[in-house]
Amino acid sequence: MPLLRIKHLISDLKQEISESVPPEDQTRNRLDSIVSEMEAEVATESQLAVLPAKVTDWVKEYEATHPKVTRILNDIATTLSNMGI
Repeated sequence: MPLLRIKHLISDLKQEISESVPPEDQTRNRLDSIVSEMEAEVATESQLAVLPAKVTDWVKEYEATHPKVTRILNDIATTLSNMGI
């Protein structure tokens, strides 16, 4: 069930990025690649152990410029932590 929650949060993240980050924004491609990376890791469950550290780095990177994106990333980090990852 927690994995399903992460998938929903990733979907929320994609929606937030598409609604709040214009395509011409320099960070848009990077945020899109972050979403793709998370989707791949969650789909295969291969790199879940390293995902929390990555999410923490992404939060630090975007907390000042994209607070809503950061909130969702924090939710993902919390869910992973609750899973014991």
